[in-house]
Amino acid sequence: MKTLSESLFALRNPLMIVRSNSTFDQYVRLEEKTIESSANRLEGIAFFAYDIGELNNYADYVNIMTYDYHFYSPNTPFTGLNSPLHKRHNENSMLSLLNINASVNYYISQGLDKRKIVIGLPTYGHSFQLVNAFNTKIGSPALGFGSVGEQGFVSYSELCWFKQNNFFITSVFDVETCSPYLFTGNEWISYEDERSIECKTNFVKTNGFGGAMLFSLNTDDFLSYCKTDVASDGLHDDSNSTFPLARKMYSILFDKKA
Repeated sequence: MKTLSESLFALRNPLMIVRSNSTFDQYVRLEEKTIESSANRLEGIAFFAYDIGELNNYADYVNIMTYDYHFYSPNTPFTGLNSPLHKRHNENSMLSLLNINASVNYYISQGLDKRKIVIGLPTYGHSFQLVNAFNTKIGSPALGFGSVGEQGFVSYSELCWFKQNNFFITSVFDVETCSPYLFTGNEWISYEDERSIECKTNFVKTNGFGGAMLFSLNTDDFLSYCKTDVASDGLHDDSNSTFPLARKMYSILFDKKA
């Protein structure tokens, strides 16, 4: 079994990933392959895990997994947004780094070509059980996973079904972070919708990043539960009822109707 130091060396040394540069390059050219790598969103992990500047030499694209910034755990017993675009005005220190903008800018500061960065966006959310049903803001104390989803993991289909079959739900779109959340009783859920995907995909396109990727198709709404759901902006187009988040991303990246 490898020691921790040996494992970190293997991750940071590009030659451990690309065993023989000349042979590898020859294979790639011959087979016309595109080389992609996935990278952690957290600055502390990225610093030890990757020689970020060297990724330019071996990867065509680097998929940064910019989601799961906040979810319930005994160590983080409070509500938070799954994939916030920017930090909120009241976030400082470590909390101010838990957002898409901070993550991608760290990789850029370490030498990664912006045009190789692919920003990951989730199609799922996280549910929390509130300690106090009247304390519903972002960062409110939570005592466990919510009742929706498995271990707090909520697909977009589950989210839409929950909204359609429950009364007295309050939906909020946090403009600072381009992220929606909802609450009812002791249930609190952070999720993505078409408005948030549009906002974040426009960020990718406007700032000249390499692209965007979804994680994942099977947690988008393939069951059409969201067809009659009203988006956060009050508008709805049900011309295509399946995979609405993937369709929204595609339409913006390629300037085509979803």
